[in-house]
Amino acid sequence: MAPLILPTDKPFIKKGRSYKVNDVVAFRREEKVIVHRVIYIPDEANYITKGDNNLKSDGILNKNEILGKVEKVLRNGRMIALSHVYLSQSLTYLTELGLLNKRLKKSDIDYVLLKGLPIQLIYSGKIPKRLYFDADILVRLHDFPQIGKIFKQLGYEAIEPTLLHKPVNKYSQISFVKKVKPYAVIIDVHFAPAIGFTKALRFNELIPSIAVYGRELFSNAKAVKVGNNRFPILIKEDLLLYLLLHLFHHNFQGIHRMELIANVIGQDKPDMDIVLNRARRYGYEYIIYPSVLVFNKFFGGLSLPKEARIPLFMRLAGFYATRTSPFDTDTKAIEAGKKLIFSLVFSTLPLSKRLRVIFSKDALDYFFSTIKSTFLRS
Repeated sequence: MAPLILPTDKPFIKKGRSYKVNDVVAFRREEKVIVHRVIYIPDEANYITKGDNNLKSDGILNKNEILGKVEKVLRNGRMIALSHVYLSQSLTYLTELGLLNKRLKKSDIDYVLLKGLPIQLIYSGKIPKRLYFDADILVRLHDFPQIGKIFKQLGYEAIEPTLLHKPVNKYSQISFVKKVKPYAVIIDVHFAPAIGFTKALRFNELIPSIAVYGRELFSNAKAVKVGNNRFPILIKEDLLLYLLLHLFHHNFQGIHRMELIANVIGQDKPDMDIVLNRARRYGYEYIIYPSVLVFNKFFGGLSLPKEARIPLFMRLAGFYATRTSPFDTDTKAIEAGKKLIFSLVFSTLPLSKRLRVIFSKDALDYFFSTIKSTFLRS
């Protein structure tokens, strides 16, 4: 990810009484002035900040430690307002999505926009104060040869999928990148919903009905106008279910993912009976349970209906999930190992089938490769 503020930039700091999520603030650590983004506000006196490219957050920062908010930077003799950067990048991103949307429609190719700036704009009503670099779209696998040609014609290059630094032949996601100065646009193309494994596909046996769920998402999307385009986006309850599943997919990490869920919930609360019934239909009621717990710990406002009968073991495992920090990001190897464990624990499959998957040759090879990769990088 390209940094918002370059090392050679001169930031202009303005002291404030309080700060908001996504404000870029300056503070002093070990005789150095650090410029990072506010990602969460636990209470009126404290903030949690993180560098856009950092895996770890800065921990809790007291309000009195903050020198001020960065609204402008001096770059190569020019004064640049961060708000202008956000607006410019968002407009570029929307333009590229609009071009792709028109080409796919012209070719009679159905797709669903699962995640991206248009959804953020619909549910927040404003340009985000951070850079959006990617969007997730769901397509049918048989359409991919034509889709790949469209991306190439639009100036994108495919990013070859890898797993633990090795190329893979079977995958359910491939990314395309287009260099649009000063930032790149990345589109993640999914052949299945991003709720399980996108490369170690054998482990998706732990998450039933992914293929059925993916097929039915096309029926649960509606065209929503954003700017000059109409994007196919999931209706509210289906979008909420997908975002909860996607949070599980990321091991409950990424506070910005919960922020999007909070925006989707908004003032017009979704019907959680519909969400639960949808989850049950595919066997996902246990999977969304820890996502709801983690979300409520940091935002609140979600509750599963009383009809949701979660076994005691799942409740205990859900409590463990709430100990995960959404402010930090694991390395790919650690993330993969955690995802496999969470998928094993919260699967609705009978224990015998779960054990058969976990002790398969693919699983053992995966575990050993993960451990080896983690050891070599440490």
